[in-house]
Amino acid sequence: FPALAVPVQKIHLARDPLKTLARPAPGRLLLQTALEWACIIVLAVWATWSAHGAVSLLCMLLIATRQHALLALMHEYSHHQLSRKHGWLNDLIGDVFTAFPFFITIHGFRRNHLLHHRHAW
Repeated sequence: FPALAVPVQKIHLARDPLKTLARPAPGRLLLQTALEWACIIVLAVWATWSAHGAVSLLCMLLIATRQHALLALMHEYSHHQLSRKHGWLNDLIGDVFTAFPFFITIHGFRRNHLLHHRHAW
């Protein structure tokens, strides 16, 4: 349906705000990773100790949201947001805490994901 095609317009953004947003924040990334794992552990313990099925079901739902958050953090690790100078450390921490629990690796995700950035349009 050619009549439904939407013309693509290029968006031009100033470089300085983009550079600021793209700057790594390793402390915040590590803190967020630790908080997601703390939430998962607390929810798993609560679900285990609870005698009520609805509480366990709620905990499983909330754990799923935190797992999704870990995958979002894995995306940040794939862009070297922990350390650009020490890529091996970035990938090790990203793998252990965000990728391996889902049976994937930062390297594998990065290989496929960077194609998305090269061919976004």
